[in-house]
Amino acid sequence: MAGIRIVPTGESQGFLAALSIEDLPVSVEMRRKLRLFGLRTLADLAQLPQGAVGAQFGAEGARAWELAHGVDCSPIVPYVAPKSITERLAFTAAVDSVDALLAAVRTLLSRALHRPAIQGRAARAIQLHVQLEDGHVWMREVTFREPVGSSQRMLLALKHKIESAELPAQFTEVELVILGICGESVLQGNLFTSERGRQLQRVAEAARQLKARYGRTLLAKVIEVEPWSRIPERRFALIDYDP
Repeated sequence: MAGIRIVPTGESQGFLAALSIEDLPVSVEMRRKLRLFGLRTLADLAQLPQGAVGAQFGAEGARAWELAHGVDCSPIVPYVAPKSITERLAFTAAVDSVDALLAAVRTLLSRALHRPAIQGRAARAIQLHVQLEDGHVWMREVTFREPVGSSQRMLLALKHKIESAELPAQFTEVELVILGICGESVLQGNLFTSERGRQLQRVAEAARQLKARYGRTLLAKVIEVEPWSRIPERRFALIDYDP
């Protein structure tokens, strides 16, 4: 297979001999000292006594000496999926249309959600960076109360941010960052919930999203206070809707 070479057992030291000490996973200070001692390759390091290298550089030196001999006892670290995904789109000429920005966001969101790292998963937040023609960056961020895996919900949240603000200048590039990639949150519905019950659940979820976005309760609900009163203002009152 191209790009891969299998080194037989017992030949690892010879394979590594010509590599530079710069390839060692050691500190910058240790590499500097190795160069001062006139050591340039792993073969130079391997020729030294293990005890002398350990005495000079401690545990880091002992590990480097073992690596120069092709010995690596460290555990295998499994692949960790990235916590964020970034997509960019550059325009050939500066534009200032909100519709163009929304179209770019749709394209970037589609690209990002087709990446293997987010397949079957969800995100906790989205950042939008718009490179303006004057050199400044216009940025907006959406943080979800619960992990979101739906492109429609992500796009809707970003659309509100974009339409509620005016860009100060034309822009040339758009960057979309999906943050906090994790397992998707699943809400188990009730089989016997009525249509009104489902509507109330949707209202409650919308209220939680608004509170998470703005940091305070924005919705209110009407309650009866003195239904027998002849004064309409005393019959009902408004209180914060906090599900």
